[in-house]
Amino acid sequence: MKTDQTYSHLQEKDILVLVRNGEQQAIDYLYRSNFSMIKSLVKNINERVVPEDIYQEAFMVFLNKVYEQDLSCKISTFLYSVARNLSLKELRHVKRYATDSEHEVVDIVSDVEDYDEEQLKRQKLKACLTKLGDKCRQIIERFYLQSQSMEEIADSLNYTNAANAKNQKYKCMKQLKALMNG
Repeated sequence: MKTDQTYSHLQEKDILVLVRNGEQQAIDYLYRSNFSMIKSLVKNINERVVPEDIYQEAFMVFLNKVYEQDLSCKISTFLYSVARNLSLKELRHVKRYATDSEHEVVDIVSDVEDYDEEQLKRQKLKACLTKLGDKCRQIIERFYLQSQSMEEIADSLNYTNAANAKNQKYKCMKQLKALMNG
């Protein structure tokens, strides 16, 4: 039987493989390891909802996403975003009963606009990543999407040490920001 300590030493991509293969202990580990962060978030946003309910719903969204496709961010980031959105949605739902229908329409339109804006940003980011050199793209993807350490990146991309890889990541991020703003 694997313990939480066993999973804590694995990279997220390896844990995701175990989750996709239906390993219940890996799923339980992820559930336990992210719960306190989400509980704090939910309590700060909306005291009227039960954090466990929001977290279970967010975790189900996570599991469905993992079985369908790869995540484009860290697991904790994904769960945090989903739980935050669910909490805010619940808060808006409660507030809507106290406002007139005109405000409801504004909230719905705002949600759609926010979603569209986020989708456009993601598309632009993907396009800008393809314009970067191969090494830069690899460094950024490995660090931010695959959660690799700078040591692992240095080894796999043949940098002399993690400091050189970190310096190159800084330069690559500067290029990416210029492309995003240009």
